[in-house]
Amino acid sequence: MMTGVEPGRCSALVMRWHRQSRYYEAHLRQDLFGWVVVRYWGGIGRAGGRMKSDPVTDFVDGLRRIHEVASRRRKRRYGCDYAFCVLRSS
Repeated sequence: MMTGVEPGRCSALVMRWHRQSRYYEAHLRQDLFGWVVVRYWGGIGRAGGRMKSDPVTDFVDGLRRIHEVASRRRKRRYGCDYAFCVLRSS
């Protein structure tokens, strides 16, 4: 599981990976209906990338999903470009 991410303080989580000319992004965020994991992938510098949105029950379930995505990216030798959490305003 990802360390340092507090469900009550984080309003969104974004991760991005790349491998040669390919990229993959995973976003965990809230929409009007609850929490959702949105994944984007495609070729770097090319039009026509893909997107898939998967609803999750809560933030912790979304973290599990993002962790599964991160594990698959590592197995496929993608390098992580960045990962960050958007903090809630007080």
